[in-house]
Amino acid sequence: MTLTIIGFAGKAFTPERSLWLIFVLGWVIPFAVWNYLMAFTTYLNHTHPAILWFDDETKWNRYRGNLMDTANVIMPVNIAPLYTKVMAHPAHHRRMVVPVYALPDAQAELDRTYGKQVEYMLTPRAYIKIYRACKLFDFERMCWTDFRGAPTV
Repeated sequence: MTLTIIGFAGKAFTPERSLWLIFVLGWVIPFAVWNYLMAFTTYLNHTHPAILWFDDETKWNRYRGNLMDTANVIMPVNIAPLYTKVMAHPAHHRRMVVPVYALPDAQAELDRTYGKQVEYMLTPRAYIKIYRACKLFDFERMCWTDFRGAPTV
């Protein structure tokens, strides 16, 4: 259904374009950008040297998973306001019904109540540090390792 709408709308607005180009510009590229952006966002919010992962639900608890095992990522520039606000991720995990525009206030309330948890400013240096440290997670030793199994933190 979506592809049909894209095809009809594309031909209506730009009849000189071929149908394959309309699909590439109207669906393939936006879909690829969306997937990349969501993967990057999920990585930033759930991967950090201070964040532990669990393979056993009995070792994980709701408080820890909601507050301590997600990161509050501070964006250096507010390019896309809703995207910047969704990076207040512990607040999202704590109460998923909070609308995106209210997440920064909810995060501030969590910080006042429980103290600051994992929080960092997204800079190239911070990203590289996380990327280098968080290759694999060893559930037995509860630490991040490189691909050879050596702890990185």
